[in-house]
Formats: sequence, structure tokens, C-alpha cells
Amino acid sequence: MLETVLKLCAQSALEPWYPGEFAATMGVDRDRFDTALNDLRMAGLIQIAGWVSGRGQGYMLTPAGEQVVQSPRHLAALRSGRIVIAEPAQRRRTEVLDERTPYGRGEAIRNALLYPQKPRVTYVLMGINILVFIVGLLIAMRNGRMSAFLFGVEPNATHLTGAVSGGDLINGEWWRLLTCCFVHYGVLHLFLNMYALYSMGDFVEQVWGRTRYLVIYLLAGIGGSTGAMLINPVPQLAGASGAIFGLLGAIAVWWLANRKFLPPTLFRENMNRLITVLIMNAVMSFLPGISWTAHFAGGAAGAVIAILLHVHRFGPSPWRWVFLLLVPLVPALTIGLLYRNRATDVRWSVIKEEDEIRLFNRDYLPRIRQVEKNIAEKINEDYDRFEKSNQRRPNEARRWQDDLIAIRSDAQKLVQELDAAGFRAPLVSDAARDAKEYLTQIIRLVDAIDDKLQTKADFDKSVQSQIKQMSDAQDRFKKRLK
Repeated sequence: MLETVLKLCAQSALEPWYPGEFAATMGVDRDRFDTALNDLRMAGLIQIAGWVSGRGQGYMLTPAGEQVVQSPRHLAALRSGRIVIAEPAQRRRTEVLDERTPYGRGEAIRNALLYPQKPRVTYVLMGINILVFIVGLLIAMRNGRMSAFLFGVEPNATHLTGAVSGGDLINGEWWRLLTCCFVHYGVLHLFLNMYALYSMGDFVEQVWGRTRYLVIYLLAGIGGSTGAMLINPVPQLAGASGAIFGLLGAIAVWWLANRKFLPPTLFRENMNRLITVLIMNAVMSFLPGISWTAHFAGGAAGAVIAILLHVHRFGPSPWRWVFLLLVPLVPALTIGLLYRNRATDVRWSVIKEEDEIRLFNRDYLPRIRQVEKNIAEKINEDYDRFEKSNQRRPNEARRWQDDLIAIRSDAQKLVQELDAAGFRAPLVSDAARDAKEYLTQIIRLVDAIDDKLQTKADFDKSVQSQIKQMSDAQDRFKKRLK
């Protein structure tokens, strides 16, 4: 059948051979030619010449097919069922393929399947993921949390290496929607995602090309993390799963969009395999600790981006660039929805409050405690020695005065920073207000003592009154913290 079909294509000369028309004329089943047509096409011996209404799909010989027809040795090989495959490098020296034509598109698909390039982008992506994991491991080791990082969850190290949470987005760290795609929770999480990337990335890179593959991976990753934050902005998010599901979406688009250029058997086998993988991963997405929203959002984003890139690659000229310009709008749209959701979802208010509490406790409270400790030591231990001017030793009084001035400087700096922080959450803003009042009373006490020391006067009731006001403000601040 291989030799027969090839000769029928050759006999058509300048006009394509139409198997459907030929089968109707001869009274035979059209499907009997499918296997031979697909095998010859995949071998680069015939090419699709276009579809004509009433006649069906046409086929013509390629330059390589013309050589085979003229070679008795090659015809004998076809007669015995052995396919002679044309080398694409030989054709590239004599022709430039236009992928927008049926022949060019078919050849691009054939070359991608039969002559794949080395998956360099896949290896680079895997290397970045592993490198980020090593950096996180070093951070965890420095903090004594290596075991938690390797076999569980160590939020501090993962956050420092790029994980994202709602609080990060509130603070303007939107870049984490991408960096979180390269961060993983433990060795098992990293291994599973890298195995999936290695298994699928090779194929995606060979059929879509390196640049399109990288675009799909990165934008699907952003789409997955954005979708997860849109549904639940509370937990910390990390992992390449959204980007990997985007690759699954791109694979599905490729098989479906190029179906008519592929052998039916090859298409059915790979679609059945793909459906099985999709079902298995969809079920696994609902396991505890796994973000199903990141998986599905990443898959949807990858499929949409793949469709746009497919039209740009094979579509008509007027629309190709329009669809290319639509590609960056996919993540932009999802990020826009997330930004809009911040204004309407009450969970963001809770996240904002928790983030301000965490910020206050981390950046301000320890320093307030230190000022509190320092002023208490100076007042409780040394006040009596310097209360009376005639009991003061000048050198000791000067050192004590310098220490108090340093405490006042720290308190003034804290008051300025608390003002600039602009806390809005009620709990935090109230605590910040009481903290500023307490620090202000410390400043006033130091001012009063400094004045008495400079004028060489005794500490009178005004100083005692200021100590009382400071103590009252301290009590109010402590009650607020409870």
C-alpha cells in the first residue's frame, strides 16, 4: 500500500491526488489509505496540498518523495513495508518552510516529533528550582531548621527565597507571584515537581519551541499562583505545580489543534495517555496540603496562552500579531482580578491586620522593650544618687546624663517611625498610639531630668510627677498588648 499510494500521488503530476475522490470513483473504502498516507507524510515523502470541497484532502509528493519514486531500491523498500525517512537538514538547504501553509505546518509538526532538539530550557528551569532549594536549605541550616525544611514546612526559609502570601501582596511584593513558582516545601515536593517537569518539559519544548515553552511555563506559573491567591489569600504559597499544569494544558492544545496533521493512531494513543494523566493529577490536587486552585488556574492559563501562541504561529497574517499581543494580557487580567478582589473580600482586611500585628511585634515591640528596660535601670538604680544636687559627682552625673540622652534619642526615633508606619488595623493602631504616648512620656522625663542636671538643681515634684505620668502610660501600653 505504501508504494501504491506514493505512485498515485506521483501520477497526479501538477494536481494533488485526492484519496476521497479516488475511493469514490473506484468504489473502495477511503479509510484504507489512512495508514499509508500518515506513514508517508511522517516520513516526509508526501505533503498536504489543501482541502477542496467535494474532493476532500489533497496530497502531493515532496522533493524527497520524488527522489524515492525514481529509485528502484527505495521503491523495493516501500514494497516490503520499510519507510524511507527524508532528512530535514537536506530539505532546509533548498527551501524555507512557511509554517502558515498546510505543507509548512505539517513539516514543522513532523520535524518536531521526529527530530527533537535537546531540552535546554527544561534543564535550565530544573537548575533554577534546585538552586533556589539549596539557598533555602542553607538559610534553614543557619537557623537550625534543616530537618523541617527538608521534610516538612519551614516558612521563614521559603519566604526568604520567594514564597508568597496575602500579606506580601498587601506590602506590594507582587513579584512573588512568579518567584513562588521556584520554591518548594521539602525534598519530596521538589522531587515530584522536577520529575513532572522533566517528563513533560522535553515534549513541550520540542513541539512548541524553546521561546514559546518558556513563555507558557512562566505565565502559567503566574496564573496559577494568582488564581490560588484569588481563592484563598491566607496561606503561604510555593511550588512549580501551577506552571507544570500549564504545560499539561499546552500539550492538550497542541494535540487537539494539530489533530488533522497527525496519524489517527498516534493522536488517539497520546490523547488517551494525556487524559489519564490529567485525571490522576486532578484527583491528587484535592489531597490535603495541595493547592487545587493553583493547579487548575495554571492549567487554564497555560491552555489559553498556548491557543494564542498557536494562532500567532500558524494563523493568517492580519491576526497573528493581535493574538501575540493578547498573551501578556492573560496574567495581567488575573492579577487585575486579584487586585480588585482585595477591595471587596473581607479576608484581605484580616490579612492586613495580621500583617500589621506581625510587623509591629517584629520591628517595633522589641525596640520599645529595650527602651523600657534602659530607662527603668537608670531611674530605679541611679535616681537616688543624683536627686540632690549637693550629692552629685560631676563626672558620674555627666555619664548618667549622656545615657539618658541616648535613651531619649532612641525613643524619639521610635515615635517618628511609628508615625510614618501609618498602621490602620484597629488593634495595631491603638497599640501604636499607646506606645507613642509611653515613649513621649519617657522623652519628657529625660527632658525634665536633663534640665535639672544642667541647672544643678534638685529633682523636685515636677520630676516626680513626670515619673508618675510615664508609669501610667506604661501601664496603659501593657494592658493594650494583653
